[in-house]
Amino acid sequence: MSPRMFGLRSPIRRGSRYFLAGLGVLAATVFIIIAIEVTLAPAWSGIVSTAPNINRASKADRLPAAAAFRHDLPDGCEALTSPLARSPLSHVAARCLS
Repeated sequence: MSPRMFGLRSPIRRGSRYFLAGLGVLAATVFIIIAIEVTLAPAWSGIVSTAPNINRASKADRLPAAAAFRHDLPDGCEALTSPLARSPLSHVAARCLS
């Protein structure tokens, strides 16, 4: 049985800890350099990326008009919510002027 001294660590364990920490720093540095090169690669190649041309002239307002909704309210009454909300509460009268 070998005597064990508390508080002292083996130099091999301490060295392996520094070795593993150094490998981690080296790996992080390599990954950062690769990420920077991949990000800057299009600028180095001289290729200019252009956005595709999209014709938006024929697009219109896609929200349906308020007149397209069916109102089941009596004349002179306002709905509880907006008719654009498409809520069941838009068919409930909140105020009537008659």
